Amino acid sequence: MEVSVASKNSVSINETPGVVTVITKEEIQNSGARDLIDVLSLVPGFGFGMDM
Repeated sequence: MEVSVASKNSVSINETPGVVTVITKEEIQNSGARDLIDVLSLVPGFGFGMDM
């Protein structure tokens, strides 16, 4: 499997510099996500906070 990470060059998934989570179009549609925060909540271990 090859991925593009912040560049136009494809590299092996073993050569990527960090954790990459792929959320497919089907996963987004099936989740009922309404915005980006809903989509990001699908990523295990990802936390979202806001400063007020």
